Amino acid sequence: MGSEFGQFIEWDYEKELDWLLLQYPMHEKLRRFYAELNGCYTSNPAMFEFDKSWDGFKWLNVNDRDRSSIAFMRSGRTGRQIVCACNFTPNRHCGFVVGLDAPGTLREILNSDDVRFGGSGMHNEADIPISEKAFCEHPYSAKIDLPPLSTVYFEYIPERVSEDDE
Repeated sequence: MGSEFGQFIEWDYEKELDWLLLQYPMHEKLRRFYAELNGCYTSNPAMFEFDKSWDGFKWLNVNDRDRSSIAFMRSGRTGRQIVCACNFTPNRHCGFVVGLDAPGTLREILNSDDVRFGGSGMHNEADIPISEKAFCEHPYSAKIDLPPLSTVYFEYIPERVSEDDE
């Protein structure tokens, strides 16, 4: 009801939405972010398949009150996993740690700080390696960079286990 393009006033069922705001660049950039966020959501079943249970949700970093940042994972039936990290402060956080259950990599798929959405353009490297350093009851971890006042989504790509390792 107007939040997808940053309407200033509360929605009123007796009036039309303030569509004229889309002529201003920042409102159009917010609308573009919502469109890409919705696309990310609908193209990644891990984001919604287990909405009515805890089966598809896992905390990865929930105790970093000093940075006011959190991270969690959503999992789907196919095993695909999406890591989401949020920074609720105006400060950038480099090296924010997330706990993970297996080796592999993280690949950024959506970043609210992208310049296309009016952000500063701070991104993570193409593939973030996962180390064998335990964190928050998880045997592995990765360090990511969180832009200020942002949410960043990553595809979690677990390392394939060869038959020789089994």
